[in-house]
Amino acid sequence: DLKWELYPKAGENISVSLFGKNFIKPIEQVVADGSVPSNLLLTYANPDNAYLYGVELEFRKKVTEWFDFYTNASVMNSEVNVKGVKRQLQGQSNYVLNGGVNIHKKKNTLNITYNRVGDRISAIGFQGYPDIFENSRDVIDIVFLRKYNKGEIKLAIGDILAQSTVFYQKPSRDLIKTNNETSVSLTVNYNF
Repeated sequence: DLKWELYPKAGENISVSLFGKNFIKPIEQVVADGSVPSNLLLTYANPDNAYLYGVELEFRKKVTEWFDFYTNASVMNSEVNVKGVKRQLQGQSNYVLNGGVNIHKKKNTLNITYNRVGDRISAIGFQGYPDIFENSRDVIDIVFLRKYNKGEIKLAIGDILAQSTVFYQKPSRDLIKTNNETSVSLTVNYNF
C-alpha cells in the first residue's frame, strides 16, 4: 500500500491511496454440485490465489462549526484464475462510493449517508451454469440524535430508497429481484 495524506485543519483530511493485495486461498461462495436453477445449494471454495489492486480517494471537509461532509471512493480490479478461466473475485465490486454529511446544532446531530458498490459476483456458477451477479444499488441512511442531561434519543432510518437487489447471469441477464425494505428504529437511552 502507498498512501499520501494531508490534514488542512482539525477534522479535515485529503488522502490518496494506491493498493495491491495478493490473496492466498481466498474464500468464495459457490453454487454446489447437485444444485438446480430452482434450488441453489451454496457452499464455499478456496481457489489457489487472487489479486486485487486499485486506488482510493478520501476527502473530509469541515465547512462550519456545525456542518461537515465526507466522501470516500475506490476503483479497483480483482482477478482470480480457476482452471484457466479468469474472472473477478466473488463478492468484490470494481468500485465503491460512500459519502455523507453531519449537522451538529447544540445537542442535536443529523447524519445522512450514501453508499453504492458496483456489480459483483454473488455466487460462482457450476457445471456450465453461469456466475450469479448482484447489481449495484443506491443506499441512503439517516440518523437523528438528540442528547439530554441523562440520556439520548436516536431515530435511525435505513435504506430510504429501498431499491430492489437484482441477481442476474451473463449473457442472458435473467433477473431475480429481491425487495429491500426501509427500516426505522427509535432508541431511548436513560442514565439513572
